[in-house]
Amino acid sequence: MKYKILLFVLASLMVALNGEAQDFWETLPFPDTLDISCVAVNDQGHIFVGTGTTGPCVSDGVYRSTDRGQTWQHVLNTGTISILAIGIDKTGHVYVSSQGATTFWKTTDNGQTWQSIPFNSMCHITKFYSFGNDSLLIGCSQTLGALLLRTYDGGITFDTLFQTYNHVSESVRDIAIEPNGDIYIGLQGWSLGAGGVVRSVDNGATWQYQGLQGYQVINLESNAQGDIFIGAGDDGTFAIYHDNPDEIKFLFWPSNYGMVLNSSGYLYSNSDWPDGTLRSMDNGMTFEWVSNGTLNGPNGELTIDDNDFLYGIFISALPNLYRSKEPTYTGLQSKELAGKTHLMIYPIPAKDILNCRFLQNSIVGEKCKLSIVDINNRILYQEEVLIDSDSYKLNITHLPPGLYCINFTSNQEIVTAKFVKL
Repeated sequence: MKYKILLFVLASLMVALNGEAQDFWETLPFPDTLDISCVAVNDQGHIFVGTGTTGPCVSDGVYRSTDRGQTWQHVLNTGTISILAIGIDKTGHVYVSSQGATTFWKTTDNGQTWQSIPFNSMCHITKFYSFGNDSLLIGCSQTLGALLLRTYDGGITFDTLFQTYNHVSESVRDIAIEPNGDIYIGLQGWSLGAGGVVRSVDNGATWQYQGLQGYQVINLESNAQGDIFIGAGDDGTFAIYHDNPDEIKFLFWPSNYGMVLNSSGYLYSNSDWPDGTLRSMDNGMTFEWVSNGTLNGPNGELTIDDNDFLYGIFISALPNLYRSKEPTYTGLQSKELAGKTHLMIYPIPAKDILNCRFLQNSIVGEKCKLSIVDINNRILYQEEVLIDSDSYKLNITHLPPGLYCINFTSNQEIVTAKFVKL
């Protein structure tokens, strides 16, 4: 508990070092009488929102915006029945599931008309994952445990790939497929032995339990290198790196209730305690807040469109639909931000030695001024160093616990990164 309190304090202090933190999100004008349960965006930038409103409501269902969230049309009316999941395949077909239904819905014309597809009434669909034209993996929750189905024909026929028993109400909450075809599923469940990460290396024929038993794994993301990032609710963010596929590595504590990767490979996650959005630009080695505080952005599900805009849900109260003010692709951003991208530091938090790695910048081979500053911008350590390789080790045992910035200043550029000292 003391460790979580320390991390909470340090995470809160990180906001003071990030001027971007209060200007990342904008609120979209969604009807304020409805509670949002899920969101998806197609390759035309059309937004589909599923609602699940607590209390008497006769207007739940799917809402669509074709003008970047300024106006909305109620394209699928489910009355008082909540929407559980929305998925969009490679052809633009939209799939929708709802609470307690014996069918799910599919539209091939962007929501103008809907087809009802018969389904197992004992299951609740919790995830649609598209992996080809009209091909889906479908994650479910059922009475006895979690269920994973596959369809190659848009829901006409189904194959059962994975199933658990005696795990009451366990569900497949998220799915990721690596570039080599390995399938990962995240399980959420509260019964004994439930929850965790499971992998198949043979297209779903057999499965191996990877770990995190008892954790509520609700988010999975895979990058181009085959690294798997894991969002485990209140227990934070983890990773399975491609060069060590049998180890699950803990990355950062603030809770993870929504997670995406943008086209730059940057990882974004939403936390509901403390509230806000975190970003890692170095493959999970370090994180920083880009938004913090309940009035400044979402703390639930995240999704991303083809132009690298993020969309998020605020799960605690209205208003509850947000979009990033700018695309999150950072290839053309400021030199200061680019410098952050090019300095990777680990471990985080650090106790004795801080490892620095320089990526794709001209600082290697230069004499630099190395400085460490605290949250009050006081210089606590400074010396001139020669960066003769792409890595540098720094002894930080003399520093008291806290949050710091390390800076390397040469004649060419400045690179900087934040770190936590335990």
